[in-house]
Amino acid sequence: MLTVGNSLSSFSFPDVDGVGNAKIGVGEDAPYGTTVFVCGEHYLSLSIKKFSAVRGDVRDNLVNLTESSLPWLCQDQPIPGLGQTMEQVRPRWATAPPTAIPTPP
Repeated sequence: MLTVGNSLSSFSFPDVDGVGNAKIGVGEDAPYGTTVFVCGEHYLSLSIKKFSAVRGDVRDNLVNLTESSLPWLCQDQPIPGLGQTMEQVRPRWATAPPTAIPTPP
């Protein structure tokens, strides 16, 4: 879910089965930006709440950060610093089919 920003665009990466959306604030008083990328049953949501803390283009920075997560998010590689894959760290209650709504224990 994209919660902030007034400029919506989509993005994807070559050879990756996934899609992302970016919602970035534009204008003088628009300090927010959010991206969401989904591949399979995994997703990554990133937000920036203060543009002044970011150098360069906010959308490009969020998309580039998303791209750096693709090995562990979409390609079953271990998560850096954790040494486990997304499937290995998935909570037991979250293993229901995507159409079901999981219930926490």
